[in-house]
Amino acid sequence: MTHASSLLLTFLREAWLALAGAFIAFALLAGIAQILKVSSASVLGANLWVWHAISALASIILLGLFAFLGIPQIIRALQSSLPGAGGCGPIGENWERLLRV
Repeated sequence: MTHASSLLLTFLREAWLALAGAFIAFALLAGIAQILKVSSASVLGANLWVWHAISALASIILLGLFAFLGIPQIIRALQSSLPGAGGCGPIGENWERLLRV
């Protein structure tokens, strides 16, 4: 049981690293696209397009900051608020007996 859970945790950690890497790559590509859009709109003199691209770039940055700074804190708070045992009474006793196996 312990081997299976450690294997599952290792798999989920690797999956999280892959997702984080993909998110960073997409955010960088989207940021580069918005920077190119800003530069081309400023050459054309289209002020409205410039502000649209700047606001999109700011939202990409804020989304990235929330994803890498906010979500881990929310998960830590959730994990600390969950009880360690499975409950009280017969459910808790059976849960503890299953954990000892």
